[in-house]
Amino acid sequence: MKKIQALHQFILGLNLVAADDVDSYVDKLTLTPSGRPDSVNMTDRVLADTRYTATFYLSGYPFNRHPIERLIAQLSAWLLDYDDERKESAELSITVDVLDEHGNVADVANLEFDVVFDERVVITPDDGGDIAFNGMNYSLL
Repeated sequence: MKKIQALHQFILGLNLVAADDVDSYVDKLTLTPSGRPDSVNMTDRVLADTRYTATFYLSGYPFNRHPIERLIAQLSAWLLDYDDERKESAELSITVDVLDEHGNVADVANLEFDVVFDERVVITPDDGGDIAFNGMNYSLL
């Protein structure tokens, strides 16, 4: 699950909130075993195709300093640039919970959004590899 890790690191690099205020987790992971040859390197194998929902949570997002539209633009640009396996448009469902400070609207909000990712699990022949498949040993790529 490289994409959730990469997007998490990208969000941290934006420095919009403290690192401790960014959380992400995987939900609804589905796995389809394949074993087909990889289209890039025919000696490699796509052992499985995975699909999962990556949920991200940003606590205390300062939306007055960093408009949510800017974050939406940054997320959209990242998805278009780095998610080359995306077969459909990247619909983001974002929940914004504006925090209330003693009856007054604060300038921070908690944000939660989900992204569906498709990833392939690709293995490469390796005599010392720890994945046995079709009588050979492989390692993850």
